Amino acid sequence: MNIGFRVSGLGLESCRAAGFRAVFGVRVAAFAASVFSVVAFVPNAATAAVTSASAATSAAPGMSDASTISAGATGIPAATQRSVLDNGATLVIRMDRTAPRVAISLLVRAGAADETTATAGWRRLLAEAMLRASIDGPTAARNTMAQQLTTQPVSQQAADAPPPSTPPAGDSQPPAGGALTGTQLQRRAEAVGGRIGAGVGDDVIEFWAVGDSSGASTLLDLLLTVALRPRLSEADVEAARGRLVARVESEQNDIRALAASALRGQLYRDARGEPLAYGLPEQGTRQSLEALTRDKLRDYHRRYFQPSRLTVSAAGDVNAGALSARLARLATTDTPAAPVVAPPFAPVGKSDPLLIVRQVAPGLDRPREAWVFISYLVAGFNHADGPALRVLAAILGESPNQSAARLPRRLMTLGPNRLTFGASSPAVGAAQAAQTAALLTPRRFGGEIILFAQTEASDVDAVKNALLDETRKLRETNIGAAELTRAKNFVRGSWAVDREALRDRAFQAGLVAALNPAPSLPPGATAMSLPSDTDYPARVARVTAADVRRVAQKYLSSYAVALIMPEPASR
Repeated sequence: MNIGFRVSGLGLESCRAAGFRAVFGVRVAAFAASVFSVVAFVPNAATAAVTSASAATSAAPGMSDASTISAGATGIPAATQRSVLDNGATLVIRMDRTAPRVAISLLVRAGAADETTATAGWRRLLAEAMLRASIDGPTAARNTMAQQLTTQPVSQQAADAPPPSTPPAGDSQPPAGGALTGTQLQRRAEAVGGRIGAGVGDDVIEFWAVGDSSGASTLLDLLLTVALRPRLSEADVEAARGRLVARVESEQNDIRALAASALRGQLYRDARGEPLAYGLPEQGTRQSLEALTRDKLRDYHRRYFQPSRLTVSAAGDVNAGALSARLARLATTDTPAAPVVAPPFAPVGKSDPLLIVRQVAPGLDRPREAWVFISYLVAGFNHADGPALRVLAAILGESPNQSAARLPRRLMTLGPNRLTFGASSPAVGAAQAAQTAALLTPRRFGGEIILFAQTEASDVDAVKNALLDETRKLRETNIGAAELTRAKNFVRGSWAVDREALRDRAFQAGLVAALNPAPSLPPGATAMSLPSDTDYPARVARVTAADVRRVAQKYLSSYAVALIMPEPASR
């Protein structure tokens, strides 16, 4: 997740469909609970989406286990500490004084489960509008959450004017009480050797900063300014709405987004068949976006941007006392949003899974090859089955380059001859895929494993049956010791690679804390028995062959199917 402010302003990172973008020829990334949306001011958005998605989550960390937060045998240089302040805000510290650098991740617990069909897209519309400009003012005016949300230091006429696309020369330090554009906020971050960015995910909204540790207090103040003092003028909201509506309309021609949406709509729905939470349109619909007024967005901001929903995670050369004191000054408002309950996802029909066919004409972004997607609803981010599910996905093949995994061995060959199957699968027939893998996406309230393969249109049925046959084998037979070890090593290695950057370590540590809140923790107490991101490798090491077979039997039976088929050649 290395996308930040650019000179032109602040952009939101990655996207829920980034996994499908990665599937189509760039990189397969498995996400953990929070995939983000590129919406503005970020060039090369497709590449940026994949980069940030892979950094966001590949290890499905922190499944809910009561384990001590410490480095232990994981090789992490320092312990992770979590504190809940008197105002309800959570502070996570991962100390590492290797270099005078710090990364801060500010997470707001507002997710897709907080949206409905009528309000789909409100989080992205709000964030997009927030990034247009923030209210500047004296430091004293930022001491409480209530002041941050209610003070209007500029006139309404000025507040409703759009920010300049290019600020005047020398305007990096506007007068107190003015509005700060994204460019001006970036310049303030650069002045202390840093940069800042933002993203909207399935379960959180994130604002982040990295920079020299001597400027950590300034970087945190900038994040709080962006997150808690948005201008939210009519012009800001209308400009944000226009961009999102345009994106919604453009996705109607994006076969990857259509496939992702079709699968999620089948997995995440209620008993009446209506989509909810992660099954809702990621960006919203034209109808829902047009119904979201500025007053509604301001109300969402007031209710959701509360200390009790904030998790601030800092990694690196951190002054924990200074950060804690700054966050402790935030005060709550009188209208907090009610806690969201787990959505009641209905099971996918076992006897007749819905087949969705998308037929598209070949083009620049529309390959002639066919694609097969099979998706299974699995446990969410906090579930104890998480490590075993991640190992299962690695056994099937989390990357097309993972040649020793089952799906690539089954469907991909190095030579021109097609791969034929043995006597154990006589009914499947011969098939070949250009690439194939399994993608695990755990989220707070539920996740999915998607098996996919790129193949010739004539091989679609055989490839689909081959994918299903591999899951059948996992349900019926224990895997061998060597295969289990190889998969566990792959998972642990991916976990380490995805945390090489300080920025990623801050995000992952904060995400585990944000999605594993501790309401019973006494205010001011430090939690030493809550889930930690650093617990994950040890939990993977404890996965057995019996665990893999158990989760295969539990989750890999009901599924949804999506096909992307090329149009027949014109006659």
